[in-house]
Amino acid sequence: MFDKGWPGTPHRVLENETLERWDAAGEPAPGDPPGEDDIVTTTDAGESIERYDEALATPDLEGDVDSMALYAGQSVSLTEESRPAEAVLEQLIAETDDALAAASRLR
Repeated sequence: MFDKGWPGTPHRVLENETLERWDAAGEPAPGDPPGEDDIVTTTDAGESIERYDEALATPDLEGDVDSMALYAGQSVSLTEESRPAEAVLEQLIAETDDALAAASRLR
């Protein structure tokens, strides 16, 4: 569906509002998706990026980056839940503390 510039090329992306709108509209073909000509972001240089562009979300963008194609690798299919970054970091820190404590007892 994010095929402006790469027609007919499948992409693996995270779910977002654009995908939900496209799905709710019955997965229309290019030329018919809802909001197809919406400008969702612009670059520092002033280049407009439309809703279904294949452009990458990069730090130089201003606007609704979450509505762009948010590309994901194959490992995204292994994701079982979505958690806040803070919760993931807290778990990582706790597991690291436990591993370091266990390693120090082996000395």
